[in-house]
Amino acid sequence: MSKYTREEQIQIVQWAMNLTATINSEKDQIDEISSDEFRMKPLPPTHQKAQTVKPNYPSPQKSNYTFSEHIKKDASFIAKLFTKKGIIAAIAVLVGGNVLGAILEALGYKVSLFFYLGVLLHIVSALIIPAYGVMAIIKYVEYSQKRREYNKQLENTPEYLEARAEAEKIAKEQEQANQNELDIQYKKAMVEYNSSVEVYKKELAEYEKKKEIELSILNQDLSENVKTLRELYEATHLIPNTVRALNELIWIYDDMSSSEHDFERALDMLIANKQLAKQADILNQMNNMTTVMYQGFSEVLNGIDYNNYQLDEINNNLGKVRRDINIGNVAAVSQRHKMNKNIGSTNAKLDEMLKR
Repeated sequence: MSKYTREEQIQIVQWAMNLTATINSEKDQIDEISSDEFRMKPLPPTHQKAQTVKPNYPSPQKSNYTFSEHIKKDASFIAKLFTKKGIIAAIAVLVGGNVLGAILEALGYKVSLFFYLGVLLHIVSALIIPAYGVMAIIKYVEYSQKRREYNKQLENTPEYLEARAEAEKIAKEQEQANQNELDIQYKKAMVEYNSSVEVYKKELAEYEKKKEIELSILNQDLSENVKTLRELYEATHLIPNTVRALNELIWIYDDMSSSEHDFERALDMLIANKQLAKQADILNQMNNMTTVMYQGFSEVLNGIDYNNYQLDEINNNLGKVRRDINIGNVAAVSQRHKMNKNIGSTNAKLDEMLKR
């Protein structure tokens, strides 16, 4: 049999429920704030190198050495075949050979030797054109080699070499001008980067200061709430260790508030309900309560002016707001629910503890 009345039991369960919800919410916020990181530091600009400018070399002069000039300078027999006289002679041999061959073939009906001579002349005449083609290829190859030599000589003339040097100079100057432009852009980017880094450092320092204050407030309040909850359990000896989870406290409080059950009866109902419902409704109520408590603390932290208040003033404000949102609503509850004188020193200790 408990030494507390049913109303006192409800109040004790409510205190334990509120403190447990507050502790869970503060732990979640401490983990979230601790793991939060400031944005990355800006990356410095890259000092680019100008691309290589290729010189615009002038086209070298080409030799006007012709194939006919090459044939004229060549004293070989093959070269003479490509002269005007040689070509006329070849045509004469070609035509004469075919005509004479035809005559001999006609006489071959009487003398067979003439026939064979005529066929031979036709064959020799027919070989003249392919032979000219082969000789023309040979001579053109010789001509091409000679012309390349002349072109090479023109590429090494002082005038052309000077023109190439001028083209290379212009290319170098253009490349340097491009590099100078890139250097100017880099210096400008570095000025902007250094400015952004200074802003970043300032904002980072403010962020870390704010984060430190938030964690200090939450850790201090968490420590006080954990101590208060522990002293509540030790002083009352009402709520056993096995039913101190937030969802269980919520269920017991709702059951006692909505019925005539005392704590012992509500505890029996909780155990029976856990077996039948597998805690589905309790988990939903716990999640809703945790969300409400978390939002309440988030609003408190967001409403603090970190630049104008000292840490002790922030703690005082937090305590007032916390009482107003019924997270640690001890004084108001104590005023609304006067303890009977027979509660004695135990309840007096609870009043003093929960008014902090």
